[in-house]
Amino acid sequence: MTLSVHAAGRTGEETVPEALRRAGIDQHSLIQITGPDGFATLLWLCRHGFENVGYVRSGAPCPAETPDALFIPHACTGERLAALLDRGPRVHPGGVLVLRAAAGEGAAVETVLRRFGYRVVARLGRRRREVCLAQRAASLLAAA
Repeated sequence: MTLSVHAAGRTGEETVPEALRRAGIDQHSLIQITGPDGFATLLWLCRHGFENVGYVRSGAPCPAETPDALFIPHACTGERLAALLDRGPRVHPGGVLVLRAAAGEGAAVETVLRRFGYRVVARLGRRRREVCLAQRAASLLAAA
């Protein structure tokens, strides 16, 4: 299952692109995608005018530029998210992480996000397909 960045959801419900814009991410922002379901998300972002999008392998050396946004489109458990954030790419302070928590893993994922200095700023979609947007603290002291 992949992250649906274009589905509008229920009437009046905010979409992922709308939430990204509200968090300061636009079509000129540097966006990286990681994880096994990244290709569909990469294609969607490129087809919708996002100009600086790239896929990075988790656990591999990352590009020198820190992204404004990082997408993890596959369903994450807390344990898998911790491994990705520990060894993989990270957004700059104030940047946005977009991910989908695996069913029943919402609390574990939120605990991991706090440990790595993120706070959830939006939850989109339904329970089994919930997408979280989390913003990284502006400084390490702010995350403590």
